[in-house]
Amino acid sequence: MAEIAAKISDHSTGAFYDYWKDRTQGAKLPRWQEFDPVEMRNWLGWINVIEVARDGDGDRLRYRVHGEHLSDFLGVEMTGKFADQIPADTVRERAVAGYGVVALAGAPTLVRYAATNIDNRTLTVQRLTVPVLDDGTMLLVADFRIEP
Repeated sequence: MAEIAAKISDHSTGAFYDYWKDRTQGAKLPRWQEFDPVEMRNWLGWINVIEVARDGDGDRLRYRVHGEHLSDFLGVEMTGKFADQIPADTVRERAVAGYGVVALAGAPTLVRYAATNIDNRTLTVQRLTVPVLDDGTMLLVADFRIEP
C-alpha cells in the first residue's frame, strides 16, 4: 500500500487515503461504521459508495451513493442503480472492471485516465478506490479528482 501513497499527487486524495488507513486499526479492512459523514464532508460530493452484491451469477456493483459532482460530470445520477446500468459503454466498462479489481483483491487501487464529461470535454480523472466492510458486505469507496 505504500506504493499507492507515493503515487497520490494531490492533498485531498492523500488525506482521504490517510483517513481510510487510520480506520483499519490493525485489521485488513476497516468497518464502514468507523467512517463519519461529518468528518468526510469535504469529500462527499466527490465519492461513490458501491456495494458489492454477491450472488450465484457473480458480483454486481450497486451505487449506494453517487457523488453530486460526479453526477454533474457524467450527466447521470447512479444512486441506487447498478454499475452495469451505466448508459455510456466506456464509463460502464471502466467502472465494472476497475471496481471489480478492488472487490476481488480487497485492496485499494489508484488509477488515472482520460474521460469525457457531459460537455464533451476530455479531462484527466484520478480515482482512489478503497474497500471497507459493512456487516459482512464489501463496500468500495471511490474518491475522484478531475483535472483539466
